[in-house]
Amino acid sequence: MITDEKISNKFLVVAMNNGQI
Repeated sequence: MITDEKISNKFLVVAMNNGQI
């Protein structure tokens, strides 16, 4: 999927915002 990278990046940002990283 072309949007797979965007989804992964968005998930990473959400995880950072949640303090999981």
